[in-house]
Amino acid sequence: MINALVFAAAALGATHSGYELEQQLVTRVPKPDGSFRERRQSFTVSIAKDRARLCYETGEHVIVRLDRGEVIQLDILLKNFKVKSFDDLRRAWEIANEMYLEGIEGAPLNHPRRVQMIDELTDGPQKWAEVWKLPPGEGRAHLIAKYRLPEEPPVIEVRRATETKTICDVETRRYESLENGKPMAWAFLAPSLPFDTRYFEFMELQQWILPELSEKLRERRMRKAGMPLETVMMTRSGAEVRVVTKSVTAAEFDDALFRTPADYKEQKTKSSFK
Repeated sequence: MINALVFAAAALGATHSGYELEQQLVTRVPKPDGSFRERRQSFTVSIAKDRARLCYETGEHVIVRLDRGEVIQLDILLKNFKVKSFDDLRRAWEIANEMYLEGIEGAPLNHPRRVQMIDELTDGPQKWAEVWKLPPGEGRAHLIAKYRLPEEPPVIEVRRATETKTICDVETRRYESLENGKPMAWAFLAPSLPFDTRYFEFMELQQWILPELSEKLRERRMRKAGMPLETVMMTRSGAEVRVVTKSVTAAEFDDALFRTPADYKEQKTKSSFK
């Protein structure tokens, strides 16, 4: 009897219960005159337990398999796809900066060339760590000022705030990451909406949320904190990255939505990932 039910479900196509969210990514970058240059990008998220699919208004589709720790990028026009693991994406910064990192490691701490190579690294926590390793001097002071860094590695605190907010008629609570007491990132989570917290790692890799807040929200005791309906991240340059939810509805999804179409061809990424 059980085998017959399994066969019937396979014939009909497996389905997953979840939610469909209409979201918008808002990036605000400061301009020299004090105003902001703003960019908005709308996308739909179909999310069910350990998988999600993001469909952007540009036509880009991304499948996120939390159970496998991988991201599948679909090219709808050319009917091909690329697969990258979370580990691949996390190591992308190191690979892109490999030449500079090797040079930095070989240069003396007080050598001007070391300062120059650190400056040429792409922005991110690893770059700031290299700045703080420099001994006191003109080079360190220049980079501290240029990237608006505190003199020493800041004290990071992640906590649940008292603030609540109603988003799309859903009650949420704020969780925030503070740097030396100043909020640098926060998320409004809806405890009424079940959520696989591994999705926060994907958001971190997308640079929508700071690593410290992502790590906190992925802790075991946070599993019932709920789905993020709004996240905000401030950068040291004064830019702001915000993901806002415009609507959220319960939905049923066919399993095929989270799989690569059979007629798509895989495009192997040329990289030094190991």
